[in-house]
Amino acid sequence: MTTTTIPWPTSSAAREGDQIIRYRDYVRIITATEAARGFSRLLDQVADGESVTITRGGHAIATLSPAKTCTGRALRAALAGLPPLDDEFVENMALGMEPLDDGSYPWFDD
Repeated sequence: MTTTTIPWPTSSAAREGDQIIRYRDYVRIITATEAARGFSRLLDQVADGESVTITRGGHAIATLSPAKTCTGRALRAALAGLPPLDDEFVENMALGMEPLDDGSYPWFDD
């Protein structure tokens, strides 16, 4: 499938299969009816990286875009860039948690 995006404010309509596809601001725009009729194909296109705005009554109601994946590797990389916790912070956290810790753990059987 070959598609061309047309930047805003120019808009364009093209027919792909039996769906009418409109492009505005480099985002594909389709009606809710069109999305419902071709939902499986729409999900495949979003999984391939495309973002789609869905309209109802001429008003945008939703934008489907690929989910952002978060991995342990990405979390470790983000945390690696943070400065280490200082001793004062660790002490303050322990003091703040002290009133919450009455020594009982109701979720463990004694």
